[in-house]
Amino acid sequence: MQASPPKDSLSAQLSALLAECETARSVFMEGDPSASQPAWLPEGVLRDSEVGAIAKRLEPPRAALAILSADWLQAAAKARRLERDLASLRDLYAEGIVAIADTECPLAPSQWRALGFRPWWHDADSGITLQGFNLYDYKQRPDWLNAKYWANPELWDVYRW
Repeated sequence: MQASPPKDSLSAQLSALLAECETARSVFMEGDPSASQPAWLPEGVLRDSEVGAIAKRLEPPRAALAILSADWLQAAAKARRLERDLASLRDLYAEGIVAIADTECPLAPSQWRALGFRPWWHDADSGITLQGFNLYDYKQRPDWLNAKYWANPELWDVYRW
């Protein structure tokens, strides 16, 4: 029997995220798709290195979760397509994105924030940070955005506009 990873380990965090999603609707982007499959990655998850190839293989229009490996981030940065591919994944192909950013990550924290990502988990020993984006809660809803300030049915007969 294999020992389960500590609750605060990277593999435990990623396993927990994958457990919340449908495996068939998950994507793992890696720099070298011929590499062996990570132990924490369940069978059935789509694996590739090109965003366009993943988009063609997705059954529903969006993946539930896309996990981006640190080597994919570096390979995409070398090819000068990192920000474009992150924006494509965010806007078109994935409801949620988790990027494994290590100490050699090509993006600074301010660049992650500019793309709508937030730090979800950080390991101080290894310097690894999980940068996350969730389509459904990436933007905090402002107080003024509600029916109270937009529709005033009590004033419909009082004013004409």
